[in-house]
Amino acid sequence: MNNETDISKSQVLAIAIFNLAEQLQLQESELALVLDLSKAELSSIINQKELEPDTTAGKRAITLINIYQALFGLNGGDLSWMRQFINSPNKLLDQQIPRSLMQTEYGLSAVLRLLGRLQPH
Repeated sequence: MNNETDISKSQVLAIAIFNLAEQLQLQESELALVLDLSKAELSSIINQKELEPDTTAGKRAITLINIYQALFGLNGGDLSWMRQFINSPNKLLDQQIPRSLMQTEYGLSAVLRLLGRLQPH
């Protein structure tokens, strides 16, 4: 394969997470919190378009992608519904807002677990 045209896992992850953030209307400052990065670290990732999957930020990005996929699966990709879900207090999360919860590792896991329970089996 030609190295100039190969795309690495870190590039795929960075591109996916930036597209996801845009679709869910997450601000850069929120994305930095979700990924547990400083704004400078996130800026570096944005500029380099690379996010290593085996780092803490990479693992959290993968969890966020799993959340996005679960939301997508619940409603067929209706972005308006997906945004409403992450922006609204949720009874099953003790009236907490998923968008805020996702800014911690525990919150990311809690939102993902909830979405797993909501999936049709």
